[in-house]
Amino acid sequence: MDNFYTGNKTNIIDLLDNPLFELVRHDITFPLYIEVDEIYNLACPASPIHYQFDPVQTTKTSVHGAINVLGLAKRLKIKIFQASTSEVYGDPKVHPQTEDYWGNVNPIGVRSCYDEGKRCAETLFFDYRRQHDLPIWESCFKLYCASAAKQADYNLW
Repeated sequence: MDNFYTGNKTNIIDLLDNPLFELVRHDITFPLYIEVDEIYNLACPASPIHYQFDPVQTTKTSVHGAINVLGLAKRLKIKIFQASTSEVYGDPKVHPQTEDYWGNVNPIGVRSCYDEGKRCAETLFFDYRRQHDLPIWESCFKLYCASAAKQADYNLW
């Protein structure tokens, strides 16, 4: 599923002929009622160029998107993956950051739409795990993205 706000269908062109792959164009800020085996929540523009263009939508993508996919995972009783980021720790005073570092955040800065949205999404994921015994797992901080490198957007890796 993708709304192609920052993505491009050509990035997955090799998957489109695979009978085990189905592409759904959808904005994750709206509920989705489908049947799936697992969920991988990668939704949210990660580059300042993109997330600062529409900061309200960026926050909604992380927060409403998390609520929507968590509700779907709960209904289907399936595990769900959340793509995390070191940005949830703000401007760190510790390098490199470890999972037990709580950060140095600015909740009202120009980057906060991304940072705080992702922080709230993480909170929701762990609250769903505690309250509903939902199987969740999170990613490491920095993931390499070949298409981002082609666009000279080095913030993604």
